[in-house]
Amino acid sequence: MAIVNEKIKKFSEEKYATKHDVVVEMKTNLIDGIWTQILSYRQQFMKPINLKHIDNTNFSICFTPSINAKLNTIERKLSNLSNKYAKLQRDYNIDNYRLISYRRILKEISKSYRIEAEESVYDNIIRESGNALSYDKVIIQRYFNCLKEIEFNCLKDISADTIGEFYTYLMGTDDLTEYYRTGNYSGSNGEYSYKVLRLGVPPQKIESYIDNLIDFLDYSNNDLDLFAKAVCTFYYIYFVKPFSTYNEEIALLFFKKVLAYNDIEGVAATLNFDCILNCKDEVEKVIQECQANYDLTYLLDFFLAKTDKILANVADEMVFSENLSVKKDLYQSEPTNSFLTKEPLFEKVGITKEELNTVIPTSLEEVQAKKDTLEQEKKVQEVEIIAKPVEKEVKIEEKPQENKVDTPRRIEIPELIQNDKELVPQNKTVVFSKNIAISNVPTGLTDEEAMRLENHLMEMNPLITHGQAYFYARHCTIGMFYTVNQYQKEIGCAYETARKSMNDLVVLGYYKKEIMGKKFVYVPIKRN
Repeated sequence: MAIVNEKIKKFSEEKYATKHDVVVEMKTNLIDGIWTQILSYRQQFMKPINLKHIDNTNFSICFTPSINAKLNTIERKLSNLSNKYAKLQRDYNIDNYRLISYRRILKEISKSYRIEAEESVYDNIIRESGNALSYDKVIIQRYFNCLKEIEFNCLKDISADTIGEFYTYLMGTDDLTEYYRTGNYSGSNGEYSYKVLRLGVPPQKIESYIDNLIDFLDYSNNDLDLFAKAVCTFYYIYFVKPFSTYNEEIALLFFKKVLAYNDIEGVAATLNFDCILNCKDEVEKVIQECQANYDLTYLLDFFLAKTDKILANVADEMVFSENLSVKKDLYQSEPTNSFLTKEPLFEKVGITKEELNTVIPTSLEEVQAKKDTLEQEKKVQEVEIIAKPVEKEVKIEEKPQENKVDTPRRIEIPELIQNDKELVPQNKTVVFSKNIAISNVPTGLTDEEAMRLENHLMEMNPLITHGQAYFYARHCTIGMFYTVNQYQKEIGCAYETARKSMNDLVVLGYYKKEIMGKKFVYVPIKRN
């Protein structure tokens, strides 16, 4: 029985196996008993979500320990890539990365439409050179417009209009004669193994299904992992098929939009998940399995299997882009300006043999004579230096500042004025004014005070962790708003760990959780 239990665990932990996978592994069709035990094991990790199938049954996701570990790893990698992307922007190295990453993505789009294009076509689109494209390549430009929308408007609220904007970009016009499709979906409804794949809800129900999706994203499942939520979004648009065309592209774009909106930001647009568009048969086979078992874990596992390689490629592209910028700066030729001339440090002077003999002594008598002459010249110079009047020392005084923010900086600078053919220093005040928008900048606790508060919190409340105490001690200013993303970056943990830690602090009474716009923020509560 122990061996069977290990196999049951293996079919859910090492790989989230389908029934067909179990048949292949066990080399027999008589697996009903084993399959029942597998489903029983998974049931303890099942979590229902607020997305329904065509028969009104809710889907679920199975968060086994191995899947949870993978999700935490993926979210940590996504957060790191987001930080690196922001650094590329700050260092002005982002153009190289955008060119490399978008070029890879647009090649995938060309492949899905069977378009042959030279690399210069992709570069012109990304650089927005304005060159005319042939009709068959216009879709590449339109898809790139959608990616730009995700990258540059990553924090724009998600609504039903977001789906419509992507559709408008892909259609290439704002004057649409129709919005949601009005007829039955005529795409792939093939059969895989023993179940029928259902794609495309009846047209009269499209709007209600889209509203259901927006409600799902609008914090109805706020404790669901970010990546899992994005995968659910991909599935639902792929399943509903709201438009007569471009449904697969919109599903993938919406997947990226959900990642971007939930703290991953602009880098989400550059992640090459677009390669999934070239795996249509494989994707639909996985979706069929999800529908047969009302279990979206199969699709989540499919995405997780591809994500490691995608994120590794992105990390390599960022490093390559940074190195490329360094090389460009290192080997960039210096500008040649007509008014700048380089003078040689040493000037070549011609000298004859006779002149050389007069410079270099040839006997001891001449050496002694030269020495006496140099000593005499040195004494004369010393007398001149002593007799020369000492010039008055010019001091630059800086007046003390009582308030560095509001008080302008005054510096006494000497101005030389000619008086009776002599330059006399005269002080002149030059005022430097530095104004900022916020005059009262909060300082918070010092490091020493924060450490004392951190230790006090852990001694006073054994339920609080060291990470929670560390974060709270440095983020407890009344009137400020803090986020899960701040906790994640400060502590260096996975997003899900950060979210749970912040929610625990709410339960313990240290923060109050509020909604600002469509995001949760945490407000410190005044305590004695």
